[in-house]
Amino acid sequence: MLKPVEFDMLTPEQISKINSYMEPFTFSEGEFIYRAGEAGQRGYIVDEGEVRFEIPNEELDSERVLEIVPPGVLLGESVLLGINEHKVNAVANSPVKARGLSRDALERMRSEDPELT
Repeated sequence: MLKPVEFDMLTPEQISKINSYMEPFTFSEGEFIYRAGEAGQRGYIVDEGEVRFEIPNEELDSERVLEIVPPGVLLGESVLLGINEHKVNAVANSPVKARGLSRDALERMRSEDPELT
């Protein structure tokens, strides 16, 4: 089971700086955050709502739910580590508010604020 991201070791100033590199996103219930096989663009921290991870199934309208993750979880992080393709679907299981960090924003953070990375 995925666990929420812990920011206990960061100061409020560091958290504020990290947030300045992130973009807000909202997803409606049932909306895909990303799909298996798609090239990834960013990682997300879920602030509100739940996201379900699914494995696409060949059968019509059939998916296999792997997990439902709560707020605080980082998803799509493999994109930030250089893995280009998502392996599962991530679908909003309820209305979701999230913050996204793109690869470009991560590279800017590494350059401008290396103490954060």
